Amino acid sequence: MPASKSCEKEFVYLGHRQYVQGASMSWGLIEMVKHWSLGTIEKIQMNFHSPLTEHGIYDLYPIDEKPHLSGKGYNTIFRLSCDTGTYVVGLKGNGNHVLTAQPCDEDRLVEGYQFFEAAKSAVLKLQPKSSLLNVLIALNKKLVNEFFPAEGYGQWVLSRYELAWKLAHKSHSDILEVKIAGNIGLGHTHSTIKLGGASIGSIYFSRNQL
Repeated sequence: MPASKSCEKEFVYLGHRQYVQGASMSWGLIEMVKHWSLGTIEKIQMNFHSPLTEHGIYDLYPIDEKPHLSGKGYNTIFRLSCDTGTYVVGLKGNGNHVLTAQPCDEDRLVEGYQFFEAAKSAVLKLQPKSSLLNVLIALNKKLVNEFFPAEGYGQWVLSRYELAWKLAHKSHSDILEVKIAGNIGLGHTHSTIKLGGASIGSIYFSRNQL
């Protein structure tokens, strides 16, 4: 079944990356929701399949098409719950490589975070107008780098997240916490996300053994 709607999006690399960051793909999705008039976002689930090095095409499908998307070459697949319904959105490259980059200082994004070894958690007071997605990814990367040894492994990358988007943006708290809830060996981790003590989702990272 063809996509019911499609739209292209240009990206830039952040920092020294040579791929499009998960937060950039997610903010692109949020632009598409507005463009397609899908209403208020309630929940987002992102599943990363392969690195994206090109500008993107977002394809919108009804939710019952999700089982059929795995063979269509999408780098990332989103499950999206809005007040107008539940959808699935596939993101893939449009054939035009990303050629520009902009500075991104992840250390500055999470400046002042606290690491609690016994609790396997990291806590940060969010700055006004900070980007929740970008900060969340950077904070969880700090956490897993603190907790798991780096020797013999590549860099941690985002592989999946589930986020109660509406709940997170209605919160009046600025205290973000990520806590390791489980891992498979030293290459896959699962962290819970809390904002002001309330659960708003989960985030998963993975890395390759060298």
